[in-house]
Amino acid sequence: MCSSDLLCQMFTEDASYARPSDPHNPIHGRAAIRASFEARPPRRTLHVTFNVKIFIDSATCVRATSDVVLITADTTAAGPVLTRFDGSFTDVLHRVGNEWLFASRRGTINSKSVL
Repeated sequence: MCSSDLLCQMFTEDASYARPSDPHNPIHGRAAIRASFEARPPRRTLHVTFNVKIFIDSATCVRATSDVVLITADTTAAGPVLTRFDGSFTDVLHRVGNEWLFASRRGTINSKSVL
């Protein structure tokens, strides 16, 4: 199983995901989300998530917001190029069996800097 399979198992089959770099064009469905992750160029990443807030709507639905710092290393360049992104996520999670899965995830980027 590849990392995109593991990542996509966190989404419901009919989930939507809006990349922070393209928040107004969500990707729909687990298979399409998987394909979008597999199409990305190779890179190494570090995510630091904080200020997580969870709002309980029901026994099977919650909303969450969080802030994130993402540092990426472009491994295709002659030397590593590090980039820092500051952003946030707005999520809706549904309980499916004993798991909480993303039904929707929308990211935004507030700032970007090359390190």
